[in-house]
Amino acid sequence: MSKNKLLIVYLLFITIGLSYVYPQDLKQTEKELSRTAFYFELLGQGIGLSINADFRYTQSFSFRIGLSHAIFAAGVNSSFYYLKNISGGHNLEVGAGLNFFEVTSLFLGGTEERIIPTLAIGYRYQPKKGGIVFKIDFTPWFYFDKELQYDHRTGEAKEVYKIGVSPLGGISLGYCF
Repeated sequence: MSKNKLLIVYLLFITIGLSYVYPQDLKQTEKELSRTAFYFELLGQGIGLSINADFRYTQSFSFRIGLSHAIFAAGVNSSFYYLKNISGGHNLEVGAGLNFFEVTSLFLGGTEERIIPTLAIGYRYQPKKGGIVFKIDFTPWFYFDKELQYDHRTGEAKEVYKIGVSPLGGISLGYCF
């Protein structure tokens, strides 16, 4: 399956899945919590600079989807978060997500599509009644590189996947209502 088709299937799966996650008692808590946030993020779970929409389904769970862009890359990112309220609008957030992006190589003369799993742990300020949203997170990216390894005894080559981690961080600023 091509990566573009995989992306479409993934987004449909997320959309359908979220319709079942939405709490039945939302009408009772609707006035207690600002549910929608839009924010810009520098680095973090997006590539370079991203613009994101974040939807809180309960006080403890949210989903975000965003578009990101850097000099030689563009993509879509999505994440699920668990939030632990510390006090007022102050939260500890822990999340996991996926980045789908396309990288253009000036040196190799082509593009490459990548899917990168990410994690997030950090601080989120999101007032319950709405207002300024601020986030700062540690966001490691996990990547899988394919390499050829040669067996010097037999002369055969085989493909080996190696897992790497890029320890990144991000900062976000936006508005919730």
